[in-house]
Amino acid sequence: MKKATKKYMLLSLLLLLGTLYSVSRAMGPDDSIIYRGIVIHTHHDGLMTLLVDGQFERSQESSSAVTAFSLAKDLRVLKNDQVIEPTELQRGMYVEIESSPEIRTSYPAQGTALKVRVLDTQNLPLNMEAEVISILDQGQGITRTVHLKGNLPGYGQDTEILVSVPEGSYYPFGLESNTGLLKSGDRVFVVFTGPIRESYPLQGTSSSIILVDPDSY
Repeated sequence: MKKATKKYMLLSLLLLLGTLYSVSRAMGPDDSIIYRGIVIHTHHDGLMTLLVDGQFERSQESSSAVTAFSLAKDLRVLKNDQVIEPTELQRGMYVEIESSPEIRTSYPAQGTALKVRVLDTQNLPLNMEAEVISILDQGQGITRTVHLKGNLPGYGQDTEILVSVPEGSYYPFGLESNTGLLKSGDRVFVVFTGPIRESYPLQGTSSSIILVDPDSY
């Protein structure tokens, strides 16, 4: 009798563990992670890559983390609940990425996108494409300030703004080691963090700033 009871208890325990495992798999914390952000660059070279300025859903960090996502071959891209080609993804789109949990801690971080969904622009971070007028170096933790002119949403065409580029901003120009890589006349795409400060010119802080391919405009 005791042996039968132990047998049933063991079977019940195994069934319970199996159920918990199935539930955890269905919830998917070990299978994928969610990342939301704005596409700042796309790269096509056999394998398509998205460079995205955003955050992981469960991140405890308040700041953004620019991440480069390579797109899996069988990846689905959805826009307005319709499947689109991955090549239709472009700079400025706000996206939700279902990524594999393995994130490589390089600069920028790297991951593999399993699914991409284009979101509406309601929560789109403030951004602009603009021409560099001049570059001003500053101290006190600010690597430099860039004087830009372009179309800033809510402020209109030909808006001038001084953009502070802190050390934590994604800025693939070598920072202090190669200060000549960004120059007057270049076109850049900027994602802002925090509010725009009302002055003349306006003032803001970049989350990321990246050169725009001159062939793309």
